[in-house]
Amino acid sequence: MRITDLLENAHFKSEEFVKQTDDGNEIDFDLTEDLVFFLNNNDDAYRRHLLPAVHKFIDTQKAGNEPKYTIFKTAVADGYKRYTQQYPMRELPDEIDKKTWKTTCKNLFDQISKDMEDGHYDHT
Repeated sequence: MRITDLLENAHFKSEEFVKQTDDGNEIDFDLTEDLVFFLNNNDDAYRRHLLPAVHKFIDTQKAGNEPKYTIFKTAVADGYKRYTQQYPMRELPDEIDKKTWKTTCKNLFDQISKDMEDGHYDHT
């Protein structure tokens, strides 16, 4: 995971996380995985973006409804903006694309669902 490299090494070169392709330069890491890690481990992103979505997820379940992965849409979109501000790279798109957004939301949904089953969230 590249974000751990960034967190451990304050003096990074963005070129280390980019690969040359026939179409130009592309990022050389899984953006979805990195974004999930960032949302879970950056205090500000977690408190401002992810935690409110988690509370909404829990409230939806407690109301007897089944939450959908799209419950994390705003958290992922806003978290991505914060991610690109903190880790600016030319190769990162200005806006998150639909495939990355959807995969990130689904990964968060699966992770939060498992954490709920394991009793890690107690929202009252």
